[in-house]
Amino acid sequence: MAIMKNTMKAGKIVKQAIQLQASLRKLKKALAKRKYQATAGEVTVTITGSHRINQIDVATQSLTDTPDVQRMLREIQEATNKAIAEAEIEAKREMKAITKGSPAEAMLSED
Repeated sequence: MAIMKNTMKAGKIVKQAIQLQASLRKLKKALAKRKYQATAGEVTVTITGSHRINQIDVATQSLTDTPDVQRMLREIQEATNKAIAEAEIEAKREMKAITKGSPAEAMLSED
């Protein structure tokens, strides 16, 4: 009887793990399609949820009025990093919602 109960519990855990894995795969695909945008100074960077740069916009007036290339490069870097951070925060928040109450929740909380 005890063996049967343990087997049923193990089966339930495996089923939950498979469902959780499927949910996480689905979320990962959805997050990759999203776009995140951040601005620093005269630069706006748009990235995908998979952290690929989609677009970089620089105010046209900024290019003609400010020949300071180093400042522009810093703004591009800053805007890109902000967009990536936003994407990572959202992904972590949504993954925590999916894993709530499961052993995987503890792994996401360690960061």
